[in-house]
Amino acid sequence: MFGRTAIYAFFASGLLSTLVSAACPADQSIELCCITVETFGQGYYVFHDVCGYTLDNSTVMAAGCDEVPDGCSSFHGWYDACCNSTLLCQSGVDGPFGVDCTATPIE
Repeated sequence: MFGRTAIYAFFASGLLSTLVSAACPADQSIELCCITVETFGQGYYVFHDVCGYTLDNSTVMAAGCDEVPDGCSSFHGWYDACCNSTLLCQSGVDGPFGVDCTATPIE
């Protein structure tokens, strides 16, 4: 049979994967690894003029993003962002963008 250590390790790994996948809150359930995080107003030229979107200037945006199923821990200097939705830029630059995000720098 399985030893006590193996059983604890099994349950701990299940708990850890649950905690990792639940890192973003339900209202910002899209996890992205992003190069920059700024308000729509700060990135107005790209978000509006290049990509054609209009949002409130205070909306927090994440740019230069990748969706990485294993998490962002290896993306040092980037941001681990939790976003409400994503947008793509028709010009193909810097996408996808995260919209209405909270973010933590990856050290």
